[in-house]
Amino acid sequence: GNAIEEVKEYTYTQPGTLYSKSVQVDRGENYEFEIYDYYGDGNCCGYGNGSYEVRVDGEVVGSGGNFGESELVTFETGDDGPPPEPPTGDKAVVDINILTDDFPEETSWKLFDSNGNAIEEVKEYTYTQPGTLYSKS
Repeated sequence: GNAIEEVKEYTYTQPGTLYSKSVQVDRGENYEFEIYDYYGDGNCCGYGNGSYEVRVDGEVVGSGGNFGESELVTFETGDDGPPPEPPTGDKAVVDINILTDDFPEETSWKLFDSNGNAIEEVKEYTYTQPGTLYSKS
């Protein structure tokens, strides 16, 4: 599959800065969010207290940080639900928040549609500042 949008390496480089972007997806579909740590120790708790959180229209559908090489969150956007602010019509808003550990360059993630196509991704070495909250919404 083709990535609809991609964040290039070394995009996020300022410590203590919140990065945001809207990811609008179709309602009534299944999606998967997969976070990876190429060293294999997750982003919590051996080398910092990193974490991740995935929200759909403001509701938490997955969160964590204490995993090995990867962790998968499967969710459905639903046909109804509270309208996001501002309203997005027939689209749901997926917010992805990443708090980096001491080795942020090890963290990457992808958002897949129901056909297994990566529709959004952040590659390794994009997050470069330890203990920084990166937000993609």
